[in-house]
Amino acid sequence: MIPVLLLVGSLDLWLWTAVVVVVAVAGKRGGTALAARAAGHDWNSALARSSPSLS
Repeated sequence: MIPVLLLVGSLDLWLWTAVVVVVAVAGKRGGTALAARAAGHDWNSALARSSPSLS
């Protein structure tokens, strides 16, 4: 069986994958922060709510 990581063989595909992941994470954080801000939280609280909980 071929490992899945070997199926993406070119550096270009890895870079595009990284770009897509970064844009997706930034969009999720931004959307969550804006929603919290619209709900009345200050920016510090809104950004804290958009961060992943590690506990």
